[in-house]
Amino acid sequence: MQKEVQIIALDIGRRNCKVYSIYKGKEYKVLFSSVISDGRHIQFDKYDNPIFINVDNANYFVGNLAEKEGYTVTRNSSDSKISLTVKILIHAAILKVAKAPNVRLMLGVPSNQYRKSVLLKVIECYKDKYYTVRDNITNEFKTVYIEDVDIYREADAICIDVLNGEANGKDILFVSVGFKTTECSYYDKYGNYVDRYSTTVFYGHKDMLAYVQNKLRADGTVVDVIDIDSNVGDYDILKSEAYELASETLVQKLEEIVPNLDNVDVVLSGGTIKHLTLDERFNVTNDPMMNVSKGLFKVGEMLYE
Repeated sequence: MQKEVQIIALDIGRRNCKVYSIYKGKEYKVLFSSVISDGRHIQFDKYDNPIFINVDNANYFVGNLAEKEGYTVTRNSSDSKISLTVKILIHAAILKVAKAPNVRLMLGVPSNQYRKSVLLKVIECYKDKYYTVRDNITNEFKTVYIEDVDIYREADAICIDVLNGEANGKDILFVSVGFKTTECSYYDKYGNYVDRYSTTVFYGHKDMLAYVQNKLRADGTVVDVIDIDSNVGDYDILKSEAYELASETLVQKLEEIVPNLDNVDVVLSGGTIKHLTLDERFNVTNDPMMNVSKGLFKVGEMLYE
C-alpha cells in the first residue's frame, strides 16, 4: 500500500505567511499575517477565518486575530526559519492545509540565507518530527509526520512558477518585493542562473510605510508601520505619496544591480507590487502574492517525486 505523502510549500515572510499545496488533485491556498500572540477564548463571530490553536499545551492566536486581540504580539521579524514564531506559523499552516498523515515541507528563503548551514538547521529542527496542533475553535486535532524538509531561494521559486524552469530566450530578472527586503534572481537567455546580478536588496514595503510614519511623527502622531499598513482611509494620501516615491526608488535600485535593465525582461511579484506604478518594462505576475509558494511546491514535486 502506497504511503500518503503531501507536499506543503510555505513562503513565510515578515508580513504574511503564504501556504500552497495540491493533494489528490485538490488545490489548497492559504494566506494569513505572520503574527502570533497569546490566545484565549473570546467571541470569534466578527472575525473571518480566525486562527486560535494549541501547540504543546500553549494557546496562540495567529494572523489577524493575533494583531487585533493579542496581549503580547510577536511579528516574524527575523530571517530565522526555526524560531518559535515560525514554528507556530507552520503549525497553523498544517492545521489549514495538511490532509495526509505524512508531509514534506518546502520553505522559501532569501538569497543571502540560501546556504548549507541554514538547510542543516532547518533539517535538524523539522525532519522526522511529529507536529500536533489543536484548533481551539472547532476542537479539531491534527497530527502529521514531517518526513522531509528543504529550502529554496524565493525569487528562484517565482521563476519556477512562471517559466516552469524553461529558458525564456531573453535575459530575465525575477524580483520579489517583500516587507523588509526585495529578492532578485537573474537568468540569462539560456536559463542559466547568474549570481552576479542576483541579490537581496534591503528595501521593501516597510521602508515605504516608514515615509508615512515619519510624516505623522513630524506632526506629533506616533503610529506603528503595521498599523499604517492595515489602516484603511486615515493615511491614504500619505500612502499614495510614499508609493509614488517608492516606484522610482525601486527602479533606481534595480538599475544599480543590472546596468542594462532596458534589455532585460523584469518580472515582479509580491503583494507590495499592487501599490506601485511602473513603466512598460516591468511585468507583474498573475498571482503576485502566491508565486513563491506555488514555485516552492513545484520544486518540491521535482525533489520528492
